[in-house]
Amino acid sequence: IEDWQELPSAAEAHGLAPLVHAHLTQAGVTIPSEPQRELLAFALRHRHANRVRFRVLGEVLDAFDKADIPVVVLKGAVLAHILYPSPGLRPLSDIDLLVDRREALRAKSLLLALGSWAPPSPLSRDLAGHHHLPAAIRTSDGQTVLIEVHHDAFSRDSPGSLSMDRLSGALQPFWMEGRPARAFGHTDMLYHLCR
Repeated sequence: IEDWQELPSAAEAHGLAPLVHAHLTQAGVTIPSEPQRELLAFALRHRHANRVRFRVLGEVLDAFDKADIPVVVLKGAVLAHILYPSPGLRPLSDIDLLVDRREALRAKSLLLALGSWAPPSPLSRDLAGHHHLPAAIRTSDGQTVLIEVHHDAFSRDSPGSLSMDRLSGALQPFWMEGRPARAFGHTDMLYHLCR
């Protein structure tokens, strides 16, 4: 690298700043102090944000379990736990959950009961023509947490569907913040991530 000054912003733009910081630190690479401070700041910010997001997610999963709503954790939130050495190394912008279409509105009600806010809309429009409900928004410890409840893992502009009743195999359990959660099995996970 010839210009270390550009590294932090480039790493952040690609969602890699915490991982780059961790690998440079682990490898003992000495970089100029300003880019080092910027990478550290990004890493600390994402670690704190994820700690809050995963605590909120744990509360949501507990509430869904108590209400007997089967749920699958999707995308970044599951990848942070099953692929990364530490969940704080995977930046997230939101939390994506998959529920059965028939449970989507009940799931939204539970999120609202837990202190989230979602844009008001007629119930019939919540599911019309879209693969997820409007994002539920919650603030916790100064951090905004967005939660999208999906009834299909694929958007409407993609061919096909990946919903609770169209899975090719069993769900796989993983541990998140000391509690069990569920993710797609390997085939469905690969299919979802590739699409």
